[in-house]
Amino acid sequence: MRFIRHLFGSDVRAARRDLERRLAAFRAEIAGATKADSSGAGSGSTNATVALEHLRGRLAEFGLEADDTELELELIDGLLQVAALRRSLEQGQPLPVVQTSHHAVVGEKCHFLASVSRPDVPGNQGGRLLITDRRIVYLGAATVSAGWAHLLDVGEQDRDLIVRRRTGQVHVFRCAVYSDVLVGAAIASHLLKGAGRG
Repeated sequence: MRFIRHLFGSDVRAARRDLERRLAAFRAEIAGATKADSSGAGSGSTNATVALEHLRGRLAEFGLEADDTELELELIDGLLQVAALRRSLEQGQPLPVVQTSHHAVVGEKCHFLASVSRPDVPGNQGGRLLITDRRIVYLGAATVSAGWAHLLDVGEQDRDLIVRRRTGQVHVFRCAVYSDVLVGAAIASHLLKGAGRG
């Protein structure tokens, strides 16, 4: 009986390793498709969009199902949204405006709104992150507000939006989906450039 369990366990481990190998190949294709877009401008953005859209239809080539690649497909969707946003900005279109009734940003143009948590704050229950023409605002148990002139940069890592102040203080906002962190970072970077910080 132990021998049968060992064989079954070996089969499961081998299948898991094979799936990881195929997922790694798929992720490498995603990374390759986005390298052309690393400058964020010009034909690279169009090329990346075509490559990413094509990747969605190539799961069978990798021996993958949609269920196997839920996070990867979510990442592709986020990257496509950022590419569309960049194309729009390159064509002189304004940033999208999000309608919100939050009193904290009355009189400001809100360009981004998402539910986030704060992994850097123990016991944080989450809140709302807003990006406006004037600042980044987190509304939760403890409000965080930082104007563009007071920020060094805004970046992303996995599903975390990382905001660094000129004072050296860092705020981390964890988004529920890749599209939120990618689009939020792109909008924040655009606004920082406009403020002379990019």
